[in-house]
Amino acid sequence: MNANELLRDLMAAWDVPPKEGGGLRMSSAGNRARRHAFDLGGYPQGQTTQRAQVTFATGDLLHDYLRDHLHERLEWAEVTDREREVVSTVHDIDIAGHIDAILRDKRTGERLLVDIKTMSHFTYVSLDPEVAGQPWYKQRNNKARNFAFDASRVLPGEPFARGYLYQLASYWAALTDDPPHGDGEELDGAFILCVNKNTGHLAIGTFDTATVPALLAERDWQWDAAINAESPYELPICREPTENKDGTLSPDIRCQYCPYIDVCLATESVAGIPKIYKGVLDSRPK
Repeated sequence: MNANELLRDLMAAWDVPPKEGGGLRMSSAGNRARRHAFDLGGYPQGQTTQRAQVTFATGDLLHDYLRDHLHERLEWAEVTDREREVVSTVHDIDIAGHIDAILRDKRTGERLLVDIKTMSHFTYVSLDPEVAGQPWYKQRNNKARNFAFDASRVLPGEPFARGYLYQLASYWAALTDDPPHGDGEELDGAFILCVNKNTGHLAIGTFDTATVPALLAERDWQWDAAINAESPYELPICREPTENKDGTLSPDIRCQYCPYIDVCLATESVAGIPKIYKGVLDSRPK
């Protein structure tokens, strides 16, 4: 066996072919308007990095493992409707999504919508009520623990996690609204089950369904902006780049996982990405 040839072939098989944007999805409800506009416009997506592929694959494995764990290990619970497709209509555009599952309590008959989220250590500890409100550079130094939290209270302070609420609210409305806007399902509540990909710790976020209308209004503001925009480049950049000590700019860490990073960011001095679409950063709305 030639190790170099094997490595070359493995690397070729590892690469995920770029694809075009596929429109709006409930799973991307937490994205900003600019990202939605790239999806709607069918812009070509860039090559997914090895780091991103490992991150996504690890998350998918943990996600499926945890959902199976709920079904197999909790004697009082029954997990149903796994990957059930639901659809909402916004501005005559059908937006589909797949719920993780509905958990039925065999003891009480309660049926709860569950959304499973795998996340980095930093995002996980930012949801902990004991550290909520601390500056981010202090939050990241906290040790993980198992905890329960009020999602409606904690998540608004963290824009990245706020998207989890948009997604869960989208699923809730699509399931419970009366036809033709929803499936008319009767559910007793919903929660977010979070797992720390670095440590394995778990957290459960209770979800106040009374906040759904306000969350959908926030979500629709981003979707409306994307639908009405003539071009993604007229919309604000999702997250500001970080200025380095030498004056150059580096994209936000979350932008580095976006498939449109190559065509979205535009400056002569963004580190590590093609220097294209010069001037868009300077032309963004003030």
